[in-house]
Amino acid sequence: MNLSALEDRFDDWIYCYPRLKKIYLFFYRKINKIFFDIPREIKWFFQRIFRGYDDTVAWSFYWYFIHTIRNPFKFFVKNYKKHGIGCPGEFFDSNAKNNDECKEWVNLLEKIEKAFDMLYDKEEFNESYEKTVYGKDGMKIEKFNTKKAEEYDRQIQEGLDLFAKHLAGFWD
Repeated sequence: MNLSALEDRFDDWIYCYPRLKKIYLFFYRKINKIFFDIPREIKWFFQRIFRGYDDTVAWSFYWYFIHTIRNPFKFFVKNYKKHGIGCPGEFFDSNAKNNDECKEWVNLLEKIEKAFDMLYDKEEFNESYEKTVYGKDGMKIEKFNTKKAEEYDRQIQEGLDLFAKHLAGFWD
């Protein structure tokens, strides 16, 4: 019996016995985890220790950046609102009353924070504005609400531009 005949027979067994497929997948996943996933996780662990980052950063730098900077920036904004002492000179209003000298700066920080949150949740946004439509030939077509998506992207871009422009001003 050659290998292709054995594979065909195995496919027939899985088709006839659905529980066999579940058992097969269970063991396949366990073996895959032992031989592939665990050694990679160990390698990435040591890379993070010695380099400060691992190879997975190169796969999606966008994901790494958002997950690395979002929470510290949220903490910075929260801390600034609570204990903020100063702001960059261009945002300081000496004529303001009730300790609102840096209100414009706080509004800018909130826009940037919102942009980071929107980037973090962008995949969920994309899925919520997709609409499935079927064409004449029965093929599935994904339609997208472009007006809302453009507005969403515009707000994100505005927040990122503000972040880049005022990066040196994030101090307290």
